[in-house]
Amino acid sequence: MHIVNVLIIIASIVYLYNHTTLIYDLEILLQKKLGTQNELRKPFSCSSCMIFWITFLYLLFHESFLISFSIGLLSHLLSRLVNKIITLIINVIEKIN
Repeated sequence: MHIVNVLIIIASIVYLYNHTTLIYDLEILLQKKLGTQNELRKPFSCSSCMIFWITFLYLLFHESFLISFSIGLLSHLLSRLVNKIITLIINVIEKIN
């Protein structure tokens, strides 16, 4: 069951970071609130970093440290594949419409 949750986490973060403007909009909102022009720093600016840290922290509460760290690294590697799959799905949907 944890693997399904990790795949959902990966797909959600990849979609939010790479296929929407939500993170960019939040960055602009934070810049306006704080009155600065600073960009988001890692891990908040990078989908692969966020995938690793969220997966690692999620599994840390359910599994041992070594297992959660290993699956966190694997999820980081899977993020590129998931990004390609989501891009393919979006392109197919756009061609149908």
